[in-house]
Amino acid sequence: MTLRKLFAGILGLTLLAGGLALGAAHSQAASSQARVVSVLGVAKVEGQDAVVEILVEVLPGENASEKGQAALHRMYPDARPFSSADYTTSGLVWDVFFDGNSTNDQVDVRYNSNGVPGNYSASEYLNSFLNAQATWTDVATSNFVFHDAGTTGKCPSLVRECKGPQTFDGNNDTGWLPINESGVLGVTWYGTQTDEFDMVLDNADFTWYVGPSGSISTSAYDAQTVWLHELGHGLGLGHSSDPNAVMYAYYSDLQRDLADDDVNGITALYPAGGEPTPTPTPTPVPGSTVTVASITYAWYGGKSNNKHLNDTLLLNDENGNPVAGATVSITLTNDIGGSWNGTGTTGSEGSVTFSLKNAPSACYSTEVTSVSAPGWDNTTPSNSSCPTP
Repeated sequence: MTLRKLFAGILGLTLLAGGLALGAAHSQAASSQARVVSVLGVAKVEGQDAVVEILVEVLPGENASEKGQAALHRMYPDARPFSSADYTTSGLVWDVFFDGNSTNDQVDVRYNSNGVPGNYSASEYLNSFLNAQATWTDVATSNFVFHDAGTTGKCPSLVRECKGPQTFDGNNDTGWLPINESGVLGVTWYGTQTDEFDMVLDNADFTWYVGPSGSISTSAYDAQTVWLHELGHGLGLGHSSDPNAVMYAYYSDLQRDLADDDVNGITALYPAGGEPTPTPTPTPVPGSTVTVASITYAWYGGKSNNKHLNDTLLLNDENGNPVAGATVSITLTNDIGGSWNGTGTTGSEGSVTFSLKNAPSACYSTEVTSVSAPGWDNTTPSNSSCPTP
């Protein structure tokens, strides 16, 4: 986990006590329309601090701060209120964008459609979620990328409302659940040491909307707007003091476009050109046979009980010579259900290394899914590795 401070003097991305940005500037939100306030807390997950955000519906005449904090305490009695000091020391920043390997510059996100509301088709909800990801990815001044990693049947592992232990499983998952706490539209959890976020929206008590921008009713909440805000936390942004920003702590209306403050925030964290341009690699020399000669693992460093993992593949031709300049794609899996995809290019020595930071403690294996060099035999050699204590 890379820890970086955000400077409130440059950006409006400030986080006030308890995650609530309150004051006279918010009088417009106190209209006859129901609104939503975002409340943040900090709780322990697997021995490390994790941030939880709940989205609480606040009706006219209700005190947003009191209602939000009361809901947070009822849902998670062990969670303490989140403060600006927490954010400056534990902001989530994704290491993959700063590891010198531009081939892995993306954050994979999976979607679980189980329990999706029936007022729109499942594909319309999925497209809305993908559009929210694309809005952040398409910021021209930032190199941050959300990558659609497909669908999953798993309940997001960090969300306590899911069955089973609350855990970091290496996946960033989004889904739907009935949330028992009245007035809570959604829950998001993200790590402060482990790069991971998970979220769910309530599918029982609210009307969600994924239609055209100009047709939403006053009683509905726009799913894309909410996902856009939550994905902002997932990439590392806090709340903004700018009422026009997506990352503002209040929802009062549909907002599917980023404000200048949102753009400045993601650009500050992940500036375009933040990694050196890779040097060109040689063109593969055609041979009669290309094999994956070996797959080796190296464990080092890491935080808590997790270690960083380097996964190195070596390509040889039929004469035992290294095959340089070949594009290699792999799927790395572990025995606790984690799965990661990667693509890289072999160097002059015929090898390519994939890195997984703070890999969850488990045993891992690699499947080679493609090799661009002519004559690849489509074979993955037997391989596996478990971290040593």
